[in-house]
Amino acid sequence: MDDNIPKPLLSGPYNPEIFASQLSRITSRFLEPDAQVRPEFIRKPDPFTLYLGYWGTTSWQVKYSSLLVHRLQDASYLVNRELTQPELDAYVESHNVLVSNYTRGIPLGFLTGGAKWLLYEKNYKHFLQYAPPAGQQGMTPLRRFTEGTKMMYTCDRDLAKNLLLSLTRRLLVYTCVGALGLEVAGVIMSTQQVFNDPRMAQHREDAKKVPPETLKARRAQATKDRLARKNQAAQSSDEPTPQNGGYDESGYAMDSGGMGSATASGTTAYPSSGTASASATGTYSYGSRAPAEQSKGTGFFDDDDDASPTAPEYRGIVRRENAAAGQGSAWERLRNQSQSGIPSESGSVASGGSAWNQSEASVSASDSQRERKRAQAEFNRLLDAERNQSNDGSNRGAWR
Repeated sequence: MDDNIPKPLLSGPYNPEIFASQLSRITSRFLEPDAQVRPEFIRKPDPFTLYLGYWGTTSWQVKYSSLLVHRLQDASYLVNRELTQPELDAYVESHNVLVSNYTRGIPLGFLTGGAKWLLYEKNYKHFLQYAPPAGQQGMTPLRRFTEGTKMMYTCDRDLAKNLLLSLTRRLLVYTCVGALGLEVAGVIMSTQQVFNDPRMAQHREDAKKVPPETLKARRAQATKDRLARKNQAAQSSDEPTPQNGGYDESGYAMDSGGMGSATASGTTAYPSSGTASASATGTYSYGSRAPAEQSKGTGFFDDDDDASPTAPEYRGIVRRENAAAGQGSAWERLRNQSQSGIPSESGSVASGGSAWNQSEASVSASDSQRERKRAQAEFNRLLDAERNQSNDGSNRGAWR
């Protein structure tokens, strides 16, 4: 229901003014800015068609709006311009004939086929054989038909099946013929009314100037646009409601400060994987850690180093004492110098193989080798100093 008025807007009592305003809204793209659907030109069908053909006012309004949008679209594409107010009035006035005959043939053909079957002489005689007498007290025609059908099905089941099959074929044929015939008749009468309307004179003149090839292309374009709107409406109705506060997961990015920014369309997106990606502007995708957070705990002698000769609990106590005293042990100085001398490689943010290669290419092999040698030499020197200090202390204790 791409061009129709939504059913919730049509629920409740029928109001011509509200219905006309809704029609003006959904057909505005084919009309001039000041053109409006006037409620006095909208006519409801007769009760027979309204309740047996459309089964109520709401269904009639939906079909009325859908057919009107299609007709106005074709008329606008035909002359390649918007329709004026007189042309709109002519189309709306002729539209009543089309909508009234659109479904009138269904109940009319059904009732006509059933009546002809019941009044057929052969079927009537078969029915009279099993129907109760008509003169009985309280025997209405409907009850007589019901009782006769039951008796026929009980006494002669084959005859009842044949009559039922004959009735089904008759109803199907008459219903199809009636629906198709009156629908075609409605289209012809509506088209003739529009063609002979003096308000459509300018529209007819503009249509005559259009070459046949252009006219065919415009009609094909109108059909293509109509199908595209239907597919778009079907896709939007099938899509689930977003579960993250009204945003879907597309177009979301994280800047260097960690704040999320939504796109101009009002939607947000998250990357498909948790790998971080860095750009030249310093922005990072959602799911990555900041460089400071990534480099935390990755030092050679940090808290997560299980190979350190000192327990983590003791290191925490020594750090607090040394911080208060403004000095540290050799192991503490070694850890500080190692962390300050060796740059953290895990803090670099990369996305995929290309980003990793770019970050590796930024540091030459010679510089990396030189830094590692310098750090190893510093480590060996401090380790020897720590051992010598321990040996001196033990020797002094032995002399005492």
